[in-house]
Amino acid sequence: MEILSTGEKIKRARIYKGITLKELCDENISISKMSCIENGKVKAEPWIIEIVAQKLDLDVSYLNEDVKDQLENNLEAFKKRIKDYDYEEDLRLSISYAIHYGYNDLAFEFMHLLFTYYLDELKYSDIQGMMNEYYDISQKLGDKTVTFYRDMAKYFFNNKEFNEALAYYSKLRISSDDISQEYIADIIYSEARCYLKLKQDDLAYDLLKKYINSFEKIEDVIIRGKVLSLYAGLLIRFGEIDGGDSRDKALTYLKEDQRELAKAKLFYGECYFKNSEREKGIKEVKEAMDMFPRDRNDYFCELLNKAVAIYIENGELEIADEIASEALNIAIGCDNVRLIERSYYLKAYVFQKKGLYEQSEMYMNLSIDSLVKFGNHSQRYTRYIEMANMYHEIGEVREAIKYFTLAMNIEKRL
Repeated sequence: MEILSTGEKIKRARIYKGITLKELCDENISISKMSCIENGKVKAEPWIIEIVAQKLDLDVSYLNEDVKDQLENNLEAFKKRIKDYDYEEDLRLSISYAIHYGYNDLAFEFMHLLFTYYLDELKYSDIQGMMNEYYDISQKLGDKTVTFYRDMAKYFFNNKEFNEALAYYSKLRISSDDISQEYIADIIYSEARCYLKLKQDDLAYDLLKKYINSFEKIEDVIIRGKVLSLYAGLLIRFGEIDGGDSRDKALTYLKEDQRELAKAKLFYGECYFKNSEREKGIKEVKEAMDMFPRDRNDYFCELLNKAVAIYIENGELEIADEIASEALNIAIGCDNVRLIERSYYLKAYVFQKKGLYEQSEMYMNLSIDSLVKFGNHSQRYTRYIEMANMYHEIGEVREAIKYFTLAMNIEKRL
């Protein structure tokens, strides 16, 4: 992928054809002006483009398409493009060209696409590498802050830094006066999910209850269904007439999106368990697993791991053990370090709950080996504390002290 200014196109074609500046300009154009055009110091007027196109046998339209035109065309193409092998590299090149030529608005749009690509591909270390530059560009533009904040909130949520994600989502909701109802609904859905991850179900419920009626007329049925599914699950969680119409409405809205439909069913199952309705919980989780889309192994594995976590938390260890093995095999096949780490960890947790500490130790160590490759200080601190507690439980004092020491060293940096 190459982007050339009008002057660069002229210079390259002239040199390729063995034509000197003097020969190109003849008596029609001053040599000094053509030199400035080739070096990007001035723009070529239409009449100059006509003369040059004729002498160099080039299309006028080709010469008229300057860097900005090419970048704008590329941006539209990227939005429709299949994410093939060159997708990431071409985006990076477009960003560098846009910054070099001072088109910060286009650079930001390319960065947003690259950030979204990294999120979809779970490439969090690459996100960290571009974060400062992305922030700087957003600050220069001012009106792009909302998009930047939303991208950062998604990153922190996916990276399990839920307090940080919540701070961004709350800021977006508070400053959302002139934004569409669909956008506000999606922000509130995400904010509620943060509360749920932080085990603050009551705050998630209060937030959704405050806004739920205002979202009835939203045109995007998927967003409507996602918000309603959380609200219905929390109605189940707090024993409010089994979720009522909200539960069934949400499933109807989500029927065209199998992934979101499966996630909703999983959440219903989790909420039934929390409300001590075991049979209903097992039924919902099983139905969710049956409808998990298999088109992407990484997403399938992620959903399986969520099901495992629900079963472990509610004492269904045999079911959890069986699914955890399947998830681990898929994670290894995906060669995704985050999925591998999570799958090892859940497998270790199953064994630990069963009292099989020797097996648990093996899988927990494999999990730690993966976690140190990407985990932040908080995640590593939590895991070291878990390891220390496990070794303390089985009487391995030296190993327990080792992991408590590692945890304390990290705690100083939190």
